[in-house]
Amino acid sequence: MSEASPPDLSAWTRAVVADQPKRIGRPSTYTEEVAREICEAVAGGAFLVDVCAEPGMPNVRTIHRWLTQHPEFARAYETARVIMAHVLAERAVKSGLAATADNYGPARVHFDAQRWLAGRLLPKVYGDKVDASLTTEVIVTTPEERRQRISALLAKQSTIDGVAIALDWAAISHPQGRARDE
Repeated sequence: MSEASPPDLSAWTRAVVADQPKRIGRPSTYTEEVAREICEAVAGGAFLVDVCAEPGMPNVRTIHRWLTQHPEFARAYETARVIMAHVLAERAVKSGLAATADNYGPARVHFDAQRWLAGRLLPKVYGDKVDASLTTEVIVTTPEERRQRISALLAKQSTIDGVAIALDWAAISHPQGRARDE
């Protein structure tokens, strides 16, 4: 038996490559190593604009484009920003504890800026706690039920500091009608 030779895949490869659209523009400079360096710097508390100012680093627009094009980089960058929030919170506490009477103003500014950014990066942990809940109770009553309720309340409070209150029931029960008569 003779062994069959492997099929020639070069023609098939050329056909597949020919079907691919040609990429226009400069090739991407994205590498996992550069992405890791960016994430490590951000996780250490460095701002992205400062990272991009370093030699050999891409500009901010390029990094933002990478975030949309490379999901693994986007996940790593998001994790780095969470870590950055913790680092900034620790730095804020440290600068607050290091404040003295001589440097209170600048230390307060540093503390507030770091605390503010930590609160924006990780609001569930460092953000301002705002309770925006509202509880209401709606009671639907007829006009007769309202008159009875008002009468009962006024009967309980018929005097203030020992002085009897004169009730004008017409003004209480028909305030709109009275305004029209005047």
